[in-house]
Amino acid sequence: PAAAAQWARVSAAAMESALALVDGAAGDARAALLQTALALAAALPADGDGAAAHGRVVAVLGTMLGAAAPADGRAAALGALLKLLPAAPPPLQQLYVGALAPDVAPLLLRGSAAASAEKLAGLKVLLLACTLAPAEAAEVLLSLTLPLVVQCMHVAADGAADAAAKELSTVAHSSFTALAKRYPAEVRAVAAGFDEGTRTRMATSLQEAAAASQRAAPVQAAPVAAAKPKIALSMNFGAKFGV
Repeated sequence: PAAAAQWARVSAAAMESALALVDGAAGDARAALLQTALALAAALPADGDGAAAHGRVVAVLGTMLGAAAPADGRAAALGALLKLLPAAPPPLQQLYVGALAPDVAPLLLRGSAAASAEKLAGLKVLLLACTLAPAEAAEVLLSLTLPLVVQCMHVAADGAADAAAKELSTVAHSSFTALAKRYPAEVRAVAAGFDEGTRTRMATSLQEAAAASQRAAPVQAAPVAAAKPKIALSMNFGAKFGV
């Protein structure tokens, strides 16, 4: 117990040092420092001695995810979360998802300043949250996530989509389908409460995607009946040569 407590204090101190350097760093250096801080935090318990450290990490991530924050900061925060959450113990998963989902969600709104690549990372964080959530919390998370998934779907009325926007829309389509298979009753309940604009965007985007798939499918040539050979071929060589 004494050794574990000492290790927790060392981890917390190292985490604080990494976080202190995050603000002054940029690009890959910022992302590396943030991931180091989160890896150290993941070794700490969610409560007790680790609670204050996790609160500090959540506060830093929340600031970095803000709409007014630099784009590279948002990207670093989202990337660090995507590395932390899958391997973290369930109590930490629930702590970080519950605390940061409200900060991630606004990035997916159509009017947000986030680029398509950031929205894709944010979408993955929310989808991960849905898959990690206990059954009793699924509908609450889906009520937040599903309308935002639809916001990420592209429709022709939006204008031409670049490669990143197309990828975002494709992931949104497949994610909606995957969530509907995983939580059929909950998804039906949430979708029934969609507003008219959300329902229209979802239906239009799915119809346009289906039509695009049909246009892209290779045209099957009509089967051609095999022509009958004009010369009868005999494979019975013995009869043919009188053997």
